Amino acid sequence: MSRRREQLVAGKPNVIVFETYVSSPNEVRVHIDVQSETRLNELEAIARELSRGGVKAVHLSSLGDAYWVPPLADVVLALSARGSDVRNRHRGEQVICEWTESVSGWLASAEKMAAMRTPVMPCHQYFEGPHPKSVTVELAFME
Repeated sequence: MSRRREQLVAGKPNVIVFETYVSSPNEVRVHIDVQSETRLNELEAIARELSRGGVKAVHLSSLGDAYWVPPLADVVLALSARGSDVRNRHRGEQVICEWTESVSGWLASAEKMAAMRTPVMPCHQYFEGPHPKSVTVELAFME
């Protein structure tokens, strides 16, 4: 478990922590810190629902037991016929991350999330848009 997480939500393994940061001069990341297999399953289920076209968009700010580090206020997962992209949009002082994928893109993302559970050990996955100005989503599990 990271020192940063301990500072923010000590002793709360079911809380998902969402934060954005600049990892290098040309790379912005959205870090999603998950410490519970149940919460990882929840994110995977959302990706699978998007891959089936059952929903068109999900605002992760609607999840319970989440801690949002300002300025990040939401991560919106959306189905797109145009393909993959991850972008941060600024709305005043807040940042909204918009992560779009095609049906097959959400299925691939769900499979990457499922692979994180086997075996249950600390790991992370990166989800990136194809454009130079895309944001990288870093999903960390038990790190």
